[in-house]
Amino acid sequence: MRGRRFVFGLIAVSQVALVGADVAGPGTAAFTSLSIDEPLVDGHSGGTFRLVSPEPISIDPSNTANGYEMQVTSYLFTGLVTVAPNGAVSRGVATDWTKDAGCVRWTFHLARGTRFHNGEEVTSRSFKRGWKRAASGRVAWLLKGIDTVDATDPYTLRVALVPGDCEFLQRMIHPVFSPVPSNAGPAGNDNYNDRPIGNGPFRMGGPWRHNSHIRLVRYDGYRLGRKASLAAVDIATSINPAADSYRAFRSGKADWAQLPKPGLPSPRPGDVLVPTTVATVSYLLPAVTTKPLDSAPARKAISLAIDRAAIARETFAYQPTPATSLVPPPVRRSSASALCGACRFDPAEARRLAKIAGLTRGTVVHFRYADRARHEKWTSAIKRQLESTLGITVNYYNLPFAALLENEVAPGVSGITLSGWGMDYPSPGDALATLLSTREIGTLDPAEPATGGNAGRYSNPRVDRLLDQARLTANKQAREIVYERAERIAIGADLAVIPLFYHRDYRLAAGDRFVNLRTDWSGNADLAAISLR
Repeated sequence: MRGRRFVFGLIAVSQVALVGADVAGPGTAAFTSLSIDEPLVDGHSGGTFRLVSPEPISIDPSNTANGYEMQVTSYLFTGLVTVAPNGAVSRGVATDWTKDAGCVRWTFHLARGTRFHNGEEVTSRSFKRGWKRAASGRVAWLLKGIDTVDATDPYTLRVALVPGDCEFLQRMIHPVFSPVPSNAGPAGNDNYNDRPIGNGPFRMGGPWRHNSHIRLVRYDGYRLGRKASLAAVDIATSINPAADSYRAFRSGKADWAQLPKPGLPSPRPGDVLVPTTVATVSYLLPAVTTKPLDSAPARKAISLAIDRAAIARETFAYQPTPATSLVPPPVRRSSASALCGACRFDPAEARRLAKIAGLTRGTVVHFRYADRARHEKWTSAIKRQLESTLGITVNYYNLPFAALLENEVAPGVSGITLSGWGMDYPSPGDALATLLSTREIGTLDPAEPATGGNAGRYSNPRVDRLLDQARLTANKQAREIVYERAERIAIGADLAVIPLFYHRDYRLAAGDRFVNLRTDWSGNADLAAISLR
């Protein structure tokens, strides 16, 4: 399975949402909480912004697969297009673009005179080179559908897709679509990976010191949008970033931190909470091809037996929003906010549907989750509600993450798995096509493990046709309507997955030293916006 930042299966659902109840919520007297829509203000140039990150596997864009790797590559490189924190796609190296009616042939016109950090000009061949080497990298699947790339004209890039894809522009916000200079070598080039040469607002301030730190410095020759105000960014790497970033923040050695568990002491003057822009969605992944959840009434009975509002109120310090669709805000259309009719608490209806589905007293439902420290309190509440409302027996397992991933895709698996999704790119299709299309099962053999994003093995030809239709619909509003029709079937009628909550993450930041503290689309510190106070 894939997810935003390519986290498999269960995403790390909101750090803040799972810290102890002694932590005051955003907007209270304890913390100053910034608005998601906080306008940028004038700050001062200079300063070093310090943060702590997990040790990356790669900071080469051809192999960037996780959010903490994007914290580096998204600022070392600028692609054909860029993405704002709210998901709006705008110009990068491309000054304009066109596509044909079927979204098969795309033409991008490139800005002239933009340069890599080593002085080499960025041309169409730089992009063709980058995409070719990425085709053998860790995230090669993101390039699927690209048939030909024509870089004959240095300032025009022509791309042919098979099949057509009207969301190609949105997909290209990922760093894998970055240009690379002529000395980059193959995707496995360790020298380039340790000191990549990009074209973004920051450049490497020295080689990557593995298991120690990465230093970025402002690239003063940047001319593609907002020039960075910060002089430098120091990223200390850690095997325990949540605890280490908070410890460094409290000792004055970091300016940006994850929130630890189980709670926080009183904040210091100047501490602010920074909300992430895009919510993630947690859900129960049912095995839809094996009993006892191989029917829509059975899955709806499970969903209707869960009191989401009570769980949010009683087990989360920062209350998430009960989910009523699979696609989280703000990506979904407002009219799609209540696609899941069974995402409400209705014990009587739950028992009625359970009887129809054969979920009788004593029926065993297996329930798997990972990360006991974060998820035990609220998943155990789900277990109790299912048992008390339906009279079923819930076998409840906390598994190591790798074991959970292996278990949820295994042939013959039954029951439910706690899972989640965050958006790779700003379109409902990112979640719906990956989690619900038949081709994303990855295999038609029920004796083989699922290998795509559709680990629950849901399959509905009507949904598949609508997802394909949406991908080929050029108009954004019309495309979103088609996606909504697909979700009304898959979630509203079939309940292929059981949405639980929309979660929003927060970071702790040094508001006494910096302004324009916000996250980018990937949920990382927006290094191009942050300035000295």
